[in-house]
Amino acid sequence: MANVSVRLPIPTAIDRVNSIIQKYKPEEIDWYTPGIAPATVTEGIVRDSFRKFVVPSNDGATARRRKAIDSFFADNSRLGSLQYRSFGELSDFVRNFIERAIGRDTLLDSDAWFGPGESFISSGGRTSAFQKLARSECYTVTRAALPHMFGVLVRNRQYRDYLRDQAVFDDSDCVESVVAGYIRAFCSRVEVVRGDRITTVPKDGTTDRSIGPQPLLNLPYQKQIGALLRRACKRVGNCLQTGQERHKHLIQKCNVATVDLKGASNSNAWEVVQTHFPSWLVRHISNARVEETLDDNGVWRKLHMVSSMGNGFTFELMSLFLLAVCRFYDPHSSVYGDDIVCTLESYDDIVRALNRFGYIVNDRKSFNDGVTRESCGAFFVGNSRVARYDVKYCENIVDCIIMRNKIFRLGYYSSGMNLSTSLIRSLRKLNRKLTSVLIAAGVPQGPVMDGVDYFNVDFVDYPLVDQLLAVYLETHDVGSWYVPTTHREIDQNSTCSASLQKVCWTVTTWSFFPKRRQLKHVPTREGHIAIMCSLMGSGAPDVGVRGAGSIVKTIVTLSASGIERVTYVHPEKKRRKPRKALEEGVAVL
Repeated sequence: MANVSVRLPIPTAIDRVNSIIQKYKPEEIDWYTPGIAPATVTEGIVRDSFRKFVVPSNDGATARRRKAIDSFFADNSRLGSLQYRSFGELSDFVRNFIERAIGRDTLLDSDAWFGPGESFISSGGRTSAFQKLARSECYTVTRAALPHMFGVLVRNRQYRDYLRDQAVFDDSDCVESVVAGYIRAFCSRVEVVRGDRITTVPKDGTTDRSIGPQPLLNLPYQKQIGALLRRACKRVGNCLQTGQERHKHLIQKCNVATVDLKGASNSNAWEVVQTHFPSWLVRHISNARVEETLDDNGVWRKLHMVSSMGNGFTFELMSLFLLAVCRFYDPHSSVYGDDIVCTLESYDDIVRALNRFGYIVNDRKSFNDGVTRESCGAFFVGNSRVARYDVKYCENIVDCIIMRNKIFRLGYYSSGMNLSTSLIRSLRKLNRKLTSVLIAAGVPQGPVMDGVDYFNVDFVDYPLVDQLLAVYLETHDVGSWYVPTTHREIDQNSTCSASLQKVCWTVTTWSFFPKRRQLKHVPTREGHIAIMCSLMGSGAPDVGVRGAGSIVKTIVTLSASGIERVTYVHPEKKRRKPRKALEEGVAVL
């Protein structure tokens, strides 16, 4: 009887991948100690890749949550007791810098939209913009933000159409009657709240992070302010869109220092913002922020910080203010959130200034020795880039592929980093065992995507490297690459469903010729392989074929039964209805 190869079930493969990493992961070493040899620092950075791999457990979950919340209120109390005073030339420079960066800009209705997360009243995971607007039982909002957000919503035609369907109008056709109908429809859904609520989310396997889910209608208001501050940062040469790539480029030089802050999101003092930002913007920030937060005991507590994580402008406000402080001492400094890159000469002055404004510098993760630099996940020791990835616990088959490819790259780059023989052997052993398990599960192999990693990010439109690593099992063996080319694999269907967990792989590059109605191969430098992204989404990713052809949706799916097929879909243009426009996020609030 012929041997029949049995494909390893996906759940079994996930369990095996986690157990292998847990068993064979390298031990960590303390590489933060000042004065240790550069080779030891490099070794410690690579070993630190496995620091966040922790098997989930409910043991200590309550203690982790309590610790994160206590830390949040400790930061809040610290800011409340901050004895702030003007710092002469520094404060004057910061005020002028921020005012010059903002210029004559103003809040735009087009920037008022919702984030992807929960709000004050949990929606049970239904967090799309349409679900938040049309299906929420009520619109939570603070009293100060209500007038502004009513005007923003009513100025939006799509939402006005939605309100008209819900409104009850008087017999009179006068303007006052129509406006009153809109106001009644709007106010029937509004619930005024005093502030946000404090909760936590996992930071890694050992600690939690505090966040403050905002009132539903405060968030679009905050997003408007955040977009304005983001434009301000770009005007002064500190574009946040490309900030991570810029920092990775800047720290290649040995004459720069990097600064990391502890709990930076909870260290933006409200009093400091009031005295350094333009008065008209301070009024908007005051109306959009929350003044109180609801703790676990049901007690409302006053906030001395401007905002917490979960607010729509925390990141941008912090970036602009820190940039203004740093530019006083170093005109070429760069800031991305709480990551700062500055010259070695200005490091001490910047640290002292940040302490004055209520920020706490993380000395353990800040470097000014001219040898080690770290920013936005990139590490340099001397003139050499050190490969480091976060290896985490795998929840699904996509995570397994990502973690295997990270370990593959760590082992591949290890030969040029002067690592110990024991670490190199450990990485390569991990790679062999993980590769065997995933091949047994039917995961295909493909080329190494050089240039799409932490070493050289060229794909600005796809900043999430984890998604790019989830394409297939990377290998240099060209003969083992999986390239779907048969007509049987090219079958139009609609198999990509949100209810089924499927993984998108690479596909052959095609060019579509509308007049001939033909699809043809298009050679690329990598052969016929095209890189597919957006793998975590519920729908098929879009790929633009070359030439004057149309857009073709292309997927290769993997389910419990293995690789299924390639799908080509030619999307047709459809007229957007008001509710559909809201759902897709094309309507502007």
